[in-house]
Amino acid sequence: MNKKRIALFGGSFNPPGLHHRQLVENLLPYFDEIVIIPCGPRPDKVTVNEIAPADRAEMVKLNFRGLPGVRVELFDILKNKFTRTHALQKMFESEGEVWHIIGTDWICGGRKGESLIHKVWERGPELWETLNFSVTDRGDFPYRQDDLPPHHRFFKLGVSGSSSKIREMVRQNLAIGHLVLPEVRDYIRRHKLYRREVGREGSF
Repeated sequence: MNKKRIALFGGSFNPPGLHHRQLVENLLPYFDEIVIIPCGPRPDKVTVNEIAPADRAEMVKLNFRGLPGVRVELFDILKNKFTRTHALQKMFESEGEVWHIIGTDWICGGRKGESLIHKVWERGPELWETLNFSVTDRGDFPYRQDDLPPHHRFFKLGVSGSSSKIREMVRQNLAIGHLVLPEVRDYIRRHKLYRREVGREGSF
């Protein structure tokens, strides 16, 4: 009997954009389930603490709702912690064959042992050799074929986007309706998130 194939998609989702949803929609045919895991406080991303964790949780639920085969897990946000990748692997491996969704930004330099996975992740060199990776293309991060980890599937999806760009556009009072779901845009507007001038009404 074949194992259930589970893909873990972790990230700050600050905020979640259309690019996150489109990536998941494109990957769904290849997995039995995709688990979305918004992280808690991260030592390498201080911007995660810009807004309340509850706001990120709500936006993530809005962004991915209605997708069959997708579930959102909020344990990091609820416990105000950051679960490392090796702990996520252990947590979910009893459910089936686990794959970790990453972009090509994480693998650049992998052939030399100099990828961000090697340098930033806890137990990175070990995880590089042992985990299953679903690698998605990011055109702004060129890579070489020999940068790919030993156990991988590569998906050229043509999906691009940036949460940092969305945040900056909100700060500049620019329209973001083409970058996020209407529900997420309305949530950002209603709760005045990512604004330098909290009292200022915007057109986005």
